[in-house]
Amino acid sequence: MSGGLYYFADFRNCASILKKGILSKNLVQKSRIRYWDFSDPEVQQRRHFKQVLIGSEIQGINLHEFVPLYWVTKTPTLFARKNIQDRIFFIEIDYEIIESEEKCVIFSDGNSASNQSSFFDNFDEASMYIDWDVINSQYWNNFADGTRKRNAEVLIYNRIEPTWFNKIIVNNDEMFSYICKIFGKKPFDGLRKDLRILKSPKYFF
Repeated sequence: MSGGLYYFADFRNCASILKKGILSKNLVQKSRIRYWDFSDPEVQQRRHFKQVLIGSEIQGINLHEFVPLYWVTKTPTLFARKNIQDRIFFIEIDYEIIESEEKCVIFSDGNSASNQSSFFDNFDEASMYIDWDVINSQYWNNFADGTRKRNAEVLIYNRIEPTWFNKIIVNNDEMFSYICKIFGKKPFDGLRKDLRILKSPKYFF
């Protein structure tokens, strides 16, 4: 594989993420970190009570203990926020995090909040159930259950350190300047020297 996995957030969370990494929702709240949230309250309520179960496990891990990543940037989740794309930035995460022995990594074959989605702790097994035609297609509405399948997630337990960041992606000049100014104000420990800030509308709708 080449490229990366994707996480997106409100631009006002950028400095905190560069400093602390990407934290799970539960860890953010436990740490009392101030953050800006544009998620759907009803969806978050479902995720709050969702347990990630693998195989025949009786007890799972709460979904909000994980950081959710996507295989592509253009997901139904982003499309639902099309009107605020100018305030959103993506972080591309190195694919190699999937194979890291230091990380607990779980894969879903669709939106993790859906009861129709299954979870896997092995990528080779998960890849047989993830619908790659839906993931790689320009549009997901042409496929049965395409909305759920396009939102297949890679779940990283607890936290993603800044060392895993490949690039930061925005879609307009204002956000590009804003991110550059954050880097200009103070150095951030743990970031890759080759971390890029990219302005590219092709990652957005």
